[in-house]
Amino acid sequence: MKEKTKKKLENIVKNSYSQTAHEFSLSREKEIWPKLKEMANLVENNKKVLDLGCGSGRLLKAFKEKKIDYLACDQEEKLINIAQKNWPNHKFIVSNLDEIPSGPFDYIFLIAVIHHIPSRKKRLEVLESLRKKLNDEGKIIISVWNLRKSRPKLVLKTYFKHLFKEPLEFGDVLFPWRKNHGQELITRYYHAFSKKELKNLVKKAGFKIEKIEEDKYNIWLVLNKD
Repeated sequence: MKEKTKKKLENIVKNSYSQTAHEFSLSREKEIWPKLKEMANLVENNKKVLDLGCGSGRLLKAFKEKKIDYLACDQEEKLINIAQKNWPNHKFIVSNLDEIPSGPFDYIFLIAVIHHIPSRKKRLEVLESLRKKLNDEGKIIISVWNLRKSRPKLVLKTYFKHLFKEPLEFGDVLFPWRKNHGQELITRYYHAFSKKELKNLVKKAGFKIEKIEEDKYNIWLVLNKD
């Protein structure tokens, strides 16, 4: 992927969350996903946890019965401000994927994050960087939207639409989003992973797959160092 295209997609991601921060936060006040609770239950008390791309901090709902050393970061300042207000006893910082805290961490959560990273090269660089910030016995928990199963036509439509304009990688999806369910449209970017593609990516980054599960809406992985 050309650097110009990658930067454009990164800006689309940043702008989409900046424009919908309040709406996004409200949508995460619902009951936390059962699968996310299951993944959080892997974490023992007194472990050091990084919540990368934390949004408004909803992952903490799954840790309410645990004592953990929790640090969270997100590139969107509006979401970090909401998270800090909601969870004043925990630490939240504004940082992008090139400014990840040094660690080391026992657990790193990337919930609905890497499908927002444009370019295969960048996704690999981020995962390789995270591997270095993980304790030897640590784990990384990842979820991505399963768009190839839930929205297969959208994947093909986006690819062919941009094929002769500004070529995207296959699986990249751009689609309009109605802000606050009204008439104002904003553009959102996702990469629609196949299960095979995701497995190849994490293995190339040096991880061993402890668990991988797929449902209609998400693909979930638990990784440790190979």
